[in-house]
Amino acid sequence: MEKLSSNKRKRRSIKNKLLPLIVIAMVLPLLILSILNYGISNKVLLDSFKNNSKEMAYQMNRNLNDMFMEIEATINFLSVDENMKDLVSLEEKMNSNDDAKEKIKEELDRTKYFSRKMIDNKVKTGNGLFSIYVGSRNKTFFANSTNKAGDMAGYDPTQRPWYKKAMENPDKVVYIDPYVSPSTGKLMFTMAKTLKGNNGEILGVIGADITLDNFATKYKDVSMGHSGVLFVMSPDGIVLSHPDEKLIGQSVKDQEVFKVINSEKEGFKEYTFEGKHKYTSFITNDKTSWKIALSFNTNETANELNTINKTNILIALLSSIMGIIFALYISRMITKPLKVLEDGINKAASGDLTEDININSKDEFGNIGNAFNQMTANLKSLIGEIVSSAKVVSENSMSLRDMSGQTSSATTEVAYTIGEIAKTATSQAVQTQRGMEKSEQLSESIDEISKAIHTVKEVYDNVTKLNSNGMKEIEDLTSKTALVNSETEKLNEVIVAMDTSSQKIGEIIETIKSIADQTNLLALNASIEAARAGEAGRGFSVVAEEIRKLSESTAYSTEEINKLIIDIQKRSSNAVTSISATKDTLGKQIGAVNGTREVFGEMYKSIVEVSNYMKHIEALNKTMIINKEDIVEAITEISGASEETSASTEEVSASAEEILAIIEDLSASTNKLSELAENLLQEVNSFKVE
Repeated sequence: MEKLSSNKRKRRSIKNKLLPLIVIAMVLPLLILSILNYGISNKVLLDSFKNNSKEMAYQMNRNLNDMFMEIEATINFLSVDENMKDLVSLEEKMNSNDDAKEKIKEELDRTKYFSRKMIDNKVKTGNGLFSIYVGSRNKTFFANSTNKAGDMAGYDPTQRPWYKKAMENPDKVVYIDPYVSPSTGKLMFTMAKTLKGNNGEILGVIGADITLDNFATKYKDVSMGHSGVLFVMSPDGIVLSHPDEKLIGQSVKDQEVFKVINSEKEGFKEYTFEGKHKYTSFITNDKTSWKIALSFNTNETANELNTINKTNILIALLSSIMGIIFALYISRMITKPLKVLEDGINKAASGDLTEDININSKDEFGNIGNAFNQMTANLKSLIGEIVSSAKVVSENSMSLRDMSGQTSSATTEVAYTIGEIAKTATSQAVQTQRGMEKSEQLSESIDEISKAIHTVKEVYDNVTKLNSNGMKEIEDLTSKTALVNSETEKLNEVIVAMDTSSQKIGEIIETIKSIADQTNLLALNASIEAARAGEAGRGFSVVAEEIRKLSESTAYSTEEINKLIIDIQKRSSNAVTSISATKDTLGKQIGAVNGTREVFGEMYKSIVEVSNYMKHIEALNKTMIINKEDIVEAITEISGASEETSASTEEVSASAEEILAIIEDLSASTNKLSELAENLLQEVNSFKVE
């Protein structure tokens, strides 16, 4: 058991704690620095690759521009050369002048010879020039030795893209996107410019085919790091230059690299190609819109970083070994004086205060040793005093225990008496509280009655107002009914007069009808007499016919008027009947209005009586409210006094109980003090001070 305890103490020793702490304190910063160094190195290497790849792409772009400038210089030179102009002008003269055709042909052949020799020399200068040629506006074609006109029978240069684009951009060298030549199978592109005469008139276009073989070969071995490759791509995704010759001339339009590079004019992007993650720096050539790019694998920096990691690991291992050695030395310096202190403290803990400890150092450990020796000396003196005091405490605690017993009995009787008084005071307070609650309920009931009386008064005032308004409305209704009755009498007289007039009109209509019938009869007789008179009575016959028609029309109109008069007479009769019924109704209405007036009069008398009663009730209610407030105030004062009395009694009772509890606690504490004094003497005697 002691061996196990010893092993535990060793595991918990300061030496075992200091050793890992010191090692961690030395190794952890190195580990953090290594991680930071790795991240910074990775960024620095990536920035270095980024800058180098960007610079290489820029350099290749400059080289391309230099090549383009040289070829442009050649084309610009040829576009102003007199021999090139004569090729077109002499051809046109020969076709338009039959008389001097032979002479012009000789001069043209001589010009072709010198021109072909000149452009052959230009082609041989390099820069990838494959052929130089001229297409005239008359659809003739002239080329250097590698591309003879005789091989181009039926060829119309004016329909070619290079000719059209140059014509669209006069005085400017234009570039045609790369293509595979059908005759050679080589990848090439075309540059062209208009050819102008001395008068500024466009004679045709000078073109130059440039092969990309030399260009691709020249930059085939250009690389960066282990995986960096430099390549050129046309705007439509055709690979123009690449270390892998299989890719040259192939389209990568569907690949991610095309989408990434084509998204911006220049930049540094990440993409995936054939399952590998890559970075690329790219730039766009301003003349051709070609994309020059340098791509490398994203893990290109891994080798450099591995070297850095190995160095960091080696430094960390060496630092750990040195840290362990240093930690062992430091922990030994610290634990040796601690061991001396531990032995001295263990003896003091077991009660042996006779030995001092000796630490020969002037640091904190030496100060602790001196302080420990001083502490043991003070403990010796203190223990002697404690022994004397414990004896005195033991004797006094016995006397105090007897006195506390007597006091406890007397206090118990006082507490019982005060408790009975408190019960009585509490009961009185409860009864007073109930009276208070009843008075509050009475007060609330009186308030409700007061509210009801106020509401009844408001209703009464409203009824009085409505009764007054009703009387006014009845008076108004009476006057209007009388007016309606008067107007009805007048209307009846008018309708009777109208009925009389319609009867007279009927009689007149009958007379008119009789006259019309007689006129019709006379017209008929006149027609008969006119017929008898023959030709002499024809005019009279016409007049008689017109009179007959007029009499028939009059008879018809008279009949219609008669129908209207009969209808008016019927309506007049109905109106007279309705007016009579209306007069009867008005008579009944006048009787009802008079009856209503009498009812409102009786109602007004009742309201006046109710008003007198309401005033009396309101006066009684005010008196009741005043008395209610006096009762509530008196009961409230009684309740407050009862509660104060009850509270005071309860406080006295509680104080008595607290005193009793304190005395009981004092008695218990006295007993415990006596026991502690005896135990203290036993414990103090266990110390060895001599």
